[in-house]
Amino acid sequence: TVVGALSEPFTIHFSSEQPNTNVLVGMFPNPVKTDEMVYVDMIGTCNGNDVNVIEIFNAIGDRISNTMTTAMPLSFRAPKTAGMYVVRVICNGETYHGTLIVTQ
Repeated sequence: TVVGALSEPFTIHFSSEQPNTNVLVGMFPNPVKTDEMVYVDMIGTCNGNDVNVIEIFNAIGDRISNTMTTAMPLSFRAPKTAGMYVVRVICNGETYHGTLIVTQ
């Protein structure tokens, strides 16, 4: 679910792939400029003791980034090419997806 408009900041609500499990997280800023930092707020779902994975996929499904981290908050650099990307976060054995819009 997307809340907001392109003219103002908005929040993307991620859902877990697990049935009957919905976890609200935020990815910001979104949209983001190329090569800027993006932060993922897992709202207590992940912690610094866990190895978390952040993967970024382009529009044709190629994985263009794969980061393993224990740092909190989770963060990554936006791709260097403008476009729409799918971000997958794996934490505590659960997988979450969201869309990231990257502008010039």
